[in-house]
Amino acid sequence: IQDKISNIFRDQETNTKLECHSYFPLQFEALRRVYLRGGNRQYLESLSRCAQWKAKGGKSGALFLRTLDNRFVIKDVKDTELRNFNTIAGEYFRHMKNALFEDVPTILAKIVGIYEIKVGSRYHFRFIVMENLSFSCSHISRAFDLKGSRTNRHSEVSSEEQNNEEVALSHQDDDDDDDDDEDNSTKDIDMPSTSSSNVSSVLLD
Repeated sequence: IQDKISNIFRDQETNTKLECHSYFPLQFEALRRVYLRGGNRQYLESLSRCAQWKAKGGKSGALFLRTLDNRFVIKDVKDTELRNFNTIAGEYFRHMKNALFEDVPTILAKIVGIYEIKVGSRYHFRFIVMENLSFSCSHISRAFDLKGSRTNRHSEVSSEEQNNEEVALSHQDDDDDDDDDEDNSTKDIDMPSTSSSNVSSVLLD
């Protein structure tokens, strides 16, 4: 993936190399300016305080974190998932532009950031930051977890729900094996100031 900003550091005491790669930085920054109250400052403050979250229903074994202010959910993703997003990134940001500026209805949980972190040769994380759908909801009577696969997907239901229609599942299996890592070239991007008048165009760049 070429559209990224990379920051590389070295710990002076241990000489450990630290890498942080931010994918689609301009587009996500523009999206956060419009969608998130408090802007990037509030976003960074939220991400600085997280705790592991044991999400129910997942079969992939992915690591989940939730910010302590309950605003964002962070999910560890596979390299294949990162590559898949790269193929649909243009459509995703176009959809978000239409939802935010053209009042087009959407039920997508919004992804507001994608990052990759490496600590030496020992630790390697890829994760996405998503809105927590329950953050602004005071009462949720029923929640549905739409899956990308029908394989080994079962749910216990009460007697009152036996006659409810089964939730349709989409087409893509989310249990694909990891692909081998590939070296990604680093592209430095100058971050322009994105005012409300040009945020829409940045989302489509």
